Formats: sequence, structure tokens, C-alpha cells
Amino acid sequence: MGVERHIRSLLREDERGAETFTFQTPWNSKRKFAAYAYIAEQYGYLYAGLELTLSGSARPVFLFRRDSSPKARERAAATRAQYPSAARGGPTPGMKPVASGLRPLPETRPAVDLLRARIEVDLSGDVQRKRTLPFLFIAPVLIVIALAKVGFTAKSMTVGACVWLAVFGLYFLGMRMARRRYAKYSQILEAASRGVPGDNSPQH
Repeated sequence: MGVERHIRSLLREDERGAETFTFQTPWNSKRKFAAYAYIAEQYGYLYAGLELTLSGSARPVFLFRRDSSPKARERAAATRAQYPSAARGGPTPGMKPVASGLRPLPETRPAVDLLRARIEVDLSGDVQRKRTLPFLFIAPVLIVIALAKVGFTAKSMTVGACVWLAVFGLYFLGMRMARRRYAKYSQILEAASRGVPGDNSPQH
């Protein structure tokens, strides 16, 4: 999916003077979303994490906040001048000229990777756990409804119990993976904040 329509939306928010805007990413790839966050930064909007008031939606909703510093305003003006056709499918700031418009140039990849690390930390932290925890309570209700339709026999109740145990196991497996990702990307951010040299480019 191309990025031009999302840049158009971004520019509309800027034109109406919006201090913040929300974005529900259409991409499964965190790197693609991080690349979009980098582009938004060039137009004067900083990635600000998950939007808590909308966190119950099917896909996570993220918040962007206007950077009102003089340096950011100058960068945004220069970006508009340098990339006049970005919203129409032309070249985009910091990205290679590919169909998606979301493949970072070598010189911008470190910044994109740090944005990705922030996104990964947000998604694998407490907020993400709160997004998935309600399913543990919804699943038993759905199982009981299904059992009521087929009848509460020994066989059906055994199947229902197995399904519940599978859901329970998948939940904790997902939480274990989330904790690992949280630790991994938190270390990347901590190292970057200390200015520690090293590989801050996590791979897929």
C-alpha cells in the first residue's frame, strides 16, 4: 500500500493547525509504520505513543503530536519545498523510491530503527497486555454459548475445556514473547540514550 494518501492526511492536519492527530496503521510491519513516523517527523509531527482512549480498537491507534520548536518548523517547511509531490506518489523524505514509499535510505535507517524500537516497547508493554487481557474473559462466555447450542454433553464440555486451555496457553505464550520484545527494544533505547555505539538496527 502506498503512503501518499497518508501523507495527504498528515498535510491536511497540518493545514488545519492540529496540535495532535491519531493514526491507525494499515501495515502489519512495525518497520513500515516506523518509516511513516519518520516521514511525519519531517513534516513537524512527532510520534507520541499509543492513543489510550482508542486502544480497544481492532488495530492499535497511535498518537502524533506537533513539534512547535523553530527547528521543527524550519524542517517541515524545507520538507514541503523539497518533496512537493510526496502526497501524489512522488519521492518521500528519507525513503527510497519504491512503490510503498516506506523503505528507508541508509542514512535514515538508524532513526527509523529507533522509532521502531519505541513502537515495539509501546506495543509490548502494559498497554498491550491490557488490550489482550479482556479476551481471557470473553473466551469462556463464547465457549459457553457454543456449548448451549450443541448441548452440555461430556464430550462437548471436554472440547470446550480444551479450547479454553488452548486460549489460556496462547495468552501466556504471547505475554512471554511480549516481555522478551519489551526487554530487547528497551535495551536498544537505553543504549541510544546513553550514546552507546552498536547495532541498533533490529532485523525482522
